[in-house]
Amino acid sequence: TYSSCGGDSTGSVCKCDASTGNKCQCNKVENGNYCDSSKHEICDYTGDKPKCIVSDCTEDLVRDGCLIKRCNKTSKTTYWENVDCSNTKIEFAKDGKSETMCKPYYSATCLNGQCVVQAVGDVSNVGCGYCSMGTDNIIKYHDDCDSRKS
Repeated sequence: TYSSCGGDSTGSVCKCDASTGNKCQCNKVENGNYCDSSKHEICDYTGDKPKCIVSDCTEDLVRDGCLIKRCNKTSKTTYWENVDCSNTKIEFAKDGKSETMCKPYYSATCLNGQCVVQAVGDVSNVGCGYCSMGTDNIIKYHDDCDSRKS
């Protein structure tokens, strides 16, 4: 059997209902990308573009929000894994103090399937200033010492 790989991952070129005598009938769409299960191919949707891969698992590898389906080669079953955001770059203003002051207050996390940089903790009260992230995603420390003195 062939399964569609790419394009609309929710759509199927196979039909299994009363009109087909409850037997699955699959039609190949021209220029479609198909995986051949007789060659142990499944579709991997977890990268930039869907692609057929040879696998011991029989289920397609998909993403669902911040989870990725992986194949356990030993048990030949799939399992869910959290998206890894540890390599997400967190940028600070190159001013000699922003990284030192603000680094403990920001981390990369997964939100709606994307790795994003978020504030953790109170960024409005750092030293005697505050940290903020601009629209360019660069984090800057703002020294507010003079105005905070009574």
